Amino acid sequence: MADWLLRCVLIFKGMRGI
Repeated sequence: MADWLLRCVLIFKGMRGI
């Protein structure tokens, strides 16, 4: 439903370095 949202979360986690 919100693939872009999922991608945003993944990028956010990656940016944090988790």
